Amino acid sequence: MRIPIWIIAAFSVAIPVAAMAAEGNPAAGKARADAAGCFACHGVDGVATADGLATDKNDPNLAAQPDLYLQFQLVFFRKGVRKNEVMNAMAEQLSDDDLRNVSAYFASLPPPNAPAPPDTAPQDTELGSKVAQANYGYVTRPWSSSTTSASSCGTERPCAVKRRRRLGCCALRGQLSKALAL
Repeated sequence: MRIPIWIIAAFSVAIPVAAMAAEGNPAAGKARADAAGCFACHGVDGVATADGLATDKNDPNLAAQPDLYLQFQLVFFRKGVRKNEVMNAMAEQLSDDDLRNVSAYFASLPPPNAPAPPDTAPQDTELGSKVAQANYGYVTRPWSSSTTSASSCGTERPCAVKRRRRLGCCALRGQLSKALAL
């Protein structure tokens, strides 16, 4: 019996990747990350800065990053594929087990909470809210399965389709003008 070459190739790639993706120990990873000095730049909680956003591309947030992604990045630093003086030196200190454990620790952390950006146009937000409130009662009626009454155009669903595709529906014009008058 001959084994197809593609099966041999698939197993030769899958076995090393599966071995590398072995589960790490987050508790041991935290201890090793502390000893290696990872927290100085990346933070104990995996967040590089207080507001949850990294200030520099060289100090990324590691919290909740995929475990395998972190493992590969550390291997790339250790082998010199990725160039960064600090990270190359740090990654060289880590054994394969340390690398798995540190990656598991940062992957187990919750993601950082980025602050919401400030509203640059509050007047537009307020207008959009008024339009949504004015249209809410009307927009839901044509799609409701419990109602069989026709809309103001004399049709039920076709009016709603027209309303969504173009602003030519008489009912939408009336609702929009009411909202803008508020």
